[in-house]
Amino acid sequence: MKRPEVYGLTVTYEDKLDLYLKAVKTYVHIKSLFNEELSLSNRPLEFLSYYMLEGYSGETKEFMMKSMGIKTKNINTVNRNLTMKGYLVPDMYNMNIKHLNKELQLLKEYIDKGEDLSKFFLIKFNRGVN
Repeated sequence: MKRPEVYGLTVTYEDKLDLYLKAVKTYVHIKSLFNEELSLSNRPLEFLSYYMLEGYSGETKEFMMKSMGIKTKNINTVNRNLTMKGYLVPDMYNMNIKHLNKELQLLKEYIDKGEDLSKFFLIKFNRGVN
């Protein structure tokens, strides 16, 4: 029997927010394999997926407060945690504005590229130290 050149799993999703959430979960899980301090619980993962969908803004925070039933204090605490872990980075000119880190921004751009939302998330295994 011939070995396959590529191994893959199919992950289904309901909408673009769900696709972002599953991509973010995969990304964070892989990052936390090398450093457990980078792991995140479900709520921060949801935040990142909302920021991928709508961007980091006051409007997005308001929407999250209403849809998740949380307070501003909770949002600020989660955002501080996401910043400390490097998933959000402060704007160069305004520390109150945050952006997705470079890797998450590239992941978002990849997902947004084209109209077809069937995407491939490849993981390359290299022997050696990361």
